[in-house]
Amino acid sequence: MPKYWQTINFKELQKEWEDKLQTSGFVDAEKTIGGERVLVQNSSNAYRQAPEVVRESKIDYYMVLNFRLSKSRFRDEIDKIVMNLHAAGLKIKEICEKLEAIGKGRHRQTVMFIIRKYEHKWKIKKWSKTQLNPQWKHWKKASIK
Repeated sequence: MPKYWQTINFKELQKEWEDKLQTSGFVDAEKTIGGERVLVQNSSNAYRQAPEVVRESKIDYYMVLNFRLSKSRFRDEIDKIVMNLHAAGLKIKEICEKLEAIGKGRHRQTVMFIIRKYEHKWKIKKWSKTQLNPQWKHWKKASIK
């Protein structure tokens, strides 16, 4: 049985109201794309709508990251790959996909902890010990007792 908003009667009523609203000059916060109602965005990239200080902070963050990359030694090749991809602006999910593609797959939390480790080491961000240590390290100790 279809949901009420999927019925023909509802769709006819919805169309009638949308037409009335449009003729009255009402600007809806949603639009229909592929049969789905989605919010209208003023920009294709929400980052452009961020305050200037936020945009400048991000630019500074990535500049410092790139500077540190060129001057640092890494514990292993995976750390170096992760930090290079992160400095290039890739999201954790995208970094995981790239690692998987080269046969060196890592869980997204592992990637996040690698990034945090170097942010902390390079004094870019300050993380507490619990934020720097994966919880699964503690699970192993707890299960042994």
